[in-house]
Amino acid sequence: MAQHDYVIDNQAFPATRADLNSVLQAIVSNNSGSSAPSTTFANQIWYDSSANILYIRNEDNDANIPLLQLDQSGDVAATLATIIDVLDKSGTNQAGTDLTIRAGAGTGTGAGGKIILQTADGGSSGSSVNPHATAVTILDDSKVGIGSTFGENIASSANKLAVRSDIGTTHYNIMNVWEHENTTTGIEQRIGWAFGDDGGGESSFGIAGYIGMEKANSWNVDSARSSSLTFATAIASSVVERMTIDSVGSIGIVGRAFGLISNGSQPTTTLADDATLNLAVSGTATAGGGLLCIYEPSSGDNAIYHVGYNRANLISDSSTSNFTTGDTDGKNCVIANNHTITFKNRTGSSRGYVFNLFIAGGFNYNQ
Repeated sequence: MAQHDYVIDNQAFPATRADLNSVLQAIVSNNSGSSAPSTTFANQIWYDSSANILYIRNEDNDANIPLLQLDQSGDVAATLATIIDVLDKSGTNQAGTDLTIRAGAGTGTGAGGKIILQTADGGSSGSSVNPHATAVTILDDSKVGIGSTFGENIASSANKLAVRSDIGTTHYNIMNVWEHENTTTGIEQRIGWAFGDDGGGESSFGIAGYIGMEKANSWNVDSARSSSLTFATAIASSVVERMTIDSVGSIGIVGRAFGLISNGSQPTTTLADDATLNLAVSGTATAGGGLLCIYEPSSGDNAIYHVGYNRANLISDSSTSNFTTGDTDGKNCVIANNHTITFKNRTGSSRGYVFNLFIAGGFNYNQ
């Protein structure tokens, strides 16, 4: 280990020879020393033997940039770079260069090395360096653990992804799917599943279904933000939405519905006088039928209809003929027009309604 000012003094030969040897020692030892060389140069390499860190001097020759920290006992090196950056391409329409991070390969039946990402969470106030902890582990068989290692209370053969959280609060999100700066109402974020075709290649697969979260209205600061949850499955290679839970807890099965099923509240759809609402559409004339239940909370009036293709029959009415099957002034009207079932408020004032539609066959709900 040696350092030198890289100036050969004008001196007698024995001293000159010693000076030259000192220069060569500084070169072959990368200017090693327990502190930085007293004379420095731009882009000079030097090794801090006390901290086992290899530095390069910056081009302004006023700071040292750490490159590597060497483990002299384990004979390994750790990069101290804050950015891993592959050199960009130049020219027209040139593809970028891949970045590959890989753990060491074993031999024979020996397992391959893990890729381990560690971070250091903040601790108590002070100058002590906080300890590192494993944040992400990637095993040799492509399993990924976030805040967890496989085999830690989780069967290692049962998962491709394991997520562990030690947050002590009652409610928290273990994962957020984030969408931002898309102002489209009705946009849906989905978590989907796919199965590879039996005996097929990597590109031979089919979508099996999804769970989606839909933005029901415009989301702005201090706005009334609402959402709905959808579930879809595949049948005969087509993915079809099967169930929806809207922002007030209404559940629709086999399409989109308005009805209350589980939570005991009264989600309402407000309709102005003479306003209409399409409740259901059948795909064919033989699509089946259903029971339509309607409740008007302000008056307590309610009714049950049998609906189907070109059919809307009033089964039961709690009021004094406030419900009908035609477009009649002063009434709550359910109208069947071929494939479409429509409700129309002809009562003379704006009112809120609760709708439930229970179907058999191929009706689709509208919303």
